[in-house]
Amino acid sequence: LEEELLGLQKKLKGVEDELDKYSESLKDAQEKLEQAEKKATDAEAE
Repeated sequence: LEEELLGLQKKLKGVEDELDKYSESLKDAQEKLEQAEKKATDAEAE
């Protein structure tokens, strides 16, 4: 049972690390999207 718990904790840690990676990627993508929207808005204004 203890070994099973340790295994689950390791798996959870891995999932948390993956989630952090995806969250960072999502943040980067949102920033790029905002920049692209701003460029598009600026281009329309010209």
